[in-house]
Amino acid sequence: MKDLRPYLQVNRKISGLLTRFLARTGVSPNFVTTLALLCGVFAGATVSFGTQTCLLLGVAWLHLSFLLDNCDGELARLRDWRTRFGKWYDLFSDLLVDLSLWTGAYFGVRHYAMFRDFPAEELYVAAVLGSILHALIVVRERAVGCSTSYHADGVSEGRKKSLFFSFLDTLSHNGDSIVLAWLAVLTLNVAGFLAVGAGYINILWITRLVTNWERLTGWSSGRTLLWAGKSAALGLGLWLFWSALKGVTWSEVGGLLSKGGLGLGLVMLVFPLTGLLYTLGLYDLFPERTRRSIPFGRLYGIFLAGDSFNKITPFVDIGGEPLKVLLVYKKGLATLEESVRAICFARLVYATSEILVVLVALGIVLARGADAAILWVGGAATVFSVIYVGLLWGSGQGLAKLLPGMAARIGSSLSDEEVARLKGFMGLELRSLLNERRGDLLRSSMWHALGWTAFLLEVYFVFRIFGVEITLTQAFVIQQVMQAVQTVTFFIPHNLGAQEQGLAYLAAYSSGSAAHGIALSLVKRLRQVLYAALAAPYLYTIFSKRRPLSGSSGTVRDRS
Repeated sequence: MKDLRPYLQVNRKISGLLTRFLARTGVSPNFVTTLALLCGVFAGATVSFGTQTCLLLGVAWLHLSFLLDNCDGELARLRDWRTRFGKWYDLFSDLLVDLSLWTGAYFGVRHYAMFRDFPAEELYVAAVLGSILHALIVVRERAVGCSTSYHADGVSEGRKKSLFFSFLDTLSHNGDSIVLAWLAVLTLNVAGFLAVGAGYINILWITRLVTNWERLTGWSSGRTLLWAGKSAALGLGLWLFWSALKGVTWSEVGGLLSKGGLGLGLVMLVFPLTGLLYTLGLYDLFPERTRRSIPFGRLYGIFLAGDSFNKITPFVDIGGEPLKVLLVYKKGLATLEESVRAICFARLVYATSEILVVLVALGIVLARGADAAILWVGGAATVFSVIYVGLLWGSGQGLAKLLPGMAARIGSSLSDEEVARLKGFMGLELRSLLNERRGDLLRSSMWHALGWTAFLLEVYFVFRIFGVEITLTQAFVIQQVMQAVQTVTFFIPHNLGAQEQGLAYLAAYSSGSAAHGIALSLVKRLRQVLYAALAAPYLYTIFSKRRPLSGSSGTVRDRS
């Protein structure tokens, strides 16, 4: 099939005649761009009157604007007057013409009472956003060299001979979309014109984005699907968050938080307490010869910094684990291999102990009268956690495959030899931990279980401050079932919305209200942000002066 674009793009032929006339006048391309912009503004102003006659005149002005928009580029190429300013001025004026047209159509709709129920505002916003996104895609196309303009270089022969792309390129460039504008204005009123325009510009930028996706974004289909899934999860979280707030008022939640006052500041001390218990669990997972020389206070600070980073990692909560590896190694507390193994094992024990405390909480619920919703969530979380832990323990290398690469991106580079050695060490050490270091493993599990349990104090004290009569057992159930909710909704970043919905529901377990649950969730999120902010200066001082990790021998600890 021949290249159909020269036959379809009629405007280019008309503008060619006009360009030859303008070339004899001596006007500059930027002057022609200004004329095109003025014609586009006149088109919008004319359409704003809303009558059928004004619509026809407006489209006529728009057609002249499109022709002149072709002429400025043709004139620049003819005289070799192409400048960077002229290119950006042309793009900016094209966007202004679009915005003028949509604004005129919007005010044209607003002139008539018959369009009172017409969604003019929504369509106007959609058209404006569509034009802005379309302009950004045009800029990106030119930057990566995949412009489909009639005169663009590098258009593949397959694209030239494609019927679909011939029509797409025609509607995308050279003003031939004016055909749609003429059809719309001859068959529809101003409201229909606005609707067709909003639909056209959004379909256009979406189509161009999809057809040139990999070149425009640099993302493969797999990466695209991954981020599409993450975006969908974030959208679900936002919807859950909005739904949770529907049942309460901000004044009610704000009243509870103001009632807490300084008492809520004391609640923030629960996190360092749980961090202390988790650090004890981590400490026991280092080899005995290494533990003797590790300053516990320094290890505690590293754990708090890494765990604070975990809480602000958008889509996974293990971003702080490679950070802990790097900090332990950089501070000379252990070899790189020992650091990775201990922190990998700590993560596994952390997940295993979660299953135990959630099962205890579900047992309490059953003993006091089964709540179907709590049992379903708790049961699902237990199944997920068992599968997760089983895969990690069964593979023997689970996190060991993930941590070295993440550590390299966050801190310094690891050589291929070091990464291979880390993976090789992992399986052997795991068997040793299970068979020869059962005492260390049991102590670590106990400390982690106590760490999970200690978080009940956060629920207990917050509800007490809010005036809710709650027992430690009730606080334990709420905290652990809330953890089960977070496990089930692991795919939602920060469990946004799921945490609020869960606590709003669970608050009734202690005779509280949905507002109490929402307020508790906000306190928890404030705590996460607070400790992440406190850890930030410490992390900056650590990573502001990087040194390569490849100097480690793997057998002698670096004490620098």
